[in-house]
Amino acid sequence: MNYMAGRRRNAQSVIEFLTAKNPRIIPEKGGNRKNTSRHDWHYPTELREWEEFDYETLEVIFGGELLKEAHEKRDFLPHYPHLDREIDITVGSHEPSTITLYDKWNHTIVLASLRVIQDKFHPCLWRKKLGAKNSKDDQGPAEGNAEGSGKEFQDKDTSKRRSRTKHLQKNKPLGQKRKRPRQPDGGSVSVYETGAETATERFPKEYKPAYKWNSQRLRDGLLTDKITGEWLRGMAQKNENAPLRQAYTYCVDYQCRYGCILTTEEAFIFRIKPRGREDTGIAPDQEISTGGEPSRLLNKVKKDGLMQYASIPWANGCDEDHEHYRKWTVNLALWFVHQRRSDTEKSEKNEKRGRASWRATLNYRYIGLSYEASTPESMIF
Repeated sequence: MNYMAGRRRNAQSVIEFLTAKNPRIIPEKGGNRKNTSRHDWHYPTELREWEEFDYETLEVIFGGELLKEAHEKRDFLPHYPHLDREIDITVGSHEPSTITLYDKWNHTIVLASLRVIQDKFHPCLWRKKLGAKNSKDDQGPAEGNAEGSGKEFQDKDTSKRRSRTKHLQKNKPLGQKRKRPRQPDGGSVSVYETGAETATERFPKEYKPAYKWNSQRLRDGLLTDKITGEWLRGMAQKNENAPLRQAYTYCVDYQCRYGCILTTEEAFIFRIKPRGREDTGIAPDQEISTGGEPSRLLNKVKKDGLMQYASIPWANGCDEDHEHYRKWTVNLALWFVHQRRSDTEKSEKNEKRGRASWRATLNYRYIGLSYEASTPESMIF
């Protein structure tokens, strides 16, 4: 059965495409609720709601030009993806069914919508499988060998890399698993690096079955202190919170400020930065670390970091009157964050215009690692 039966086959604008309702999921319950967990994962010291991540931000960024572009009439947007009732929207307790749905539905819609604005706003693009290398200073231990040090070979000569890998495997102690770096389920790449052999990761993604995880207890204040935002005693290490540690670790490993956990109940989108008001001297649009050595900022994020989060309900969206719908949907929020991870050098002129508008409208509600007015490439998101 086609999920899209009875609905108009083509959206007439990007905003219509991105605010269309997600399919209603048929849950297939049963199975193990335990999450993957490793003792070496990083975790934030403090977690707080990302209050500035609201629809007003979308309305004023770039002086309103981004939203205006989304409302432009289009006659070349692709059809909504066909979804099979039994195969695609019956989602069980295992990650593959969640990943399949996101790849087929959300990825298709968001990527097509990013392509529409790429020449003007230079976004990064959602890719299904991660291909970028980890940061040199923290690639993370091997899977199945948490105390080891994961190393990713970057030899340009493929034959040399394969030969070296076989040699290492041949000489491993009996029973030792092959090492590989920590890798998220998906990521993003600059529109200018899509054909590169290795590219800088910009927005790592982790998929989780809603049967196993959601952010409700965090949002209800049952995991953190209501005043300090710090974990309640013993909560950070609990298995129910392993996905938060996992997603945070990917951002640290790949030196990305933004990350997300995607389920069929919500898109949990977050930003990480050091706690406190210390002036890091780093422009907000820069990655957490630069250069070959761990930076002071990166170390601070590892040891005393802040995660600011927003939960976008899967059920948000509409079937009509898209022009006046003023809520985040999963697809709209993901599209927006991919745009915010744009190539800053290419979009510098647009960014200056957007920054000036947001200053006046939101009264300096800055969203970033730090903000220095004297830094020309600074961004407030």
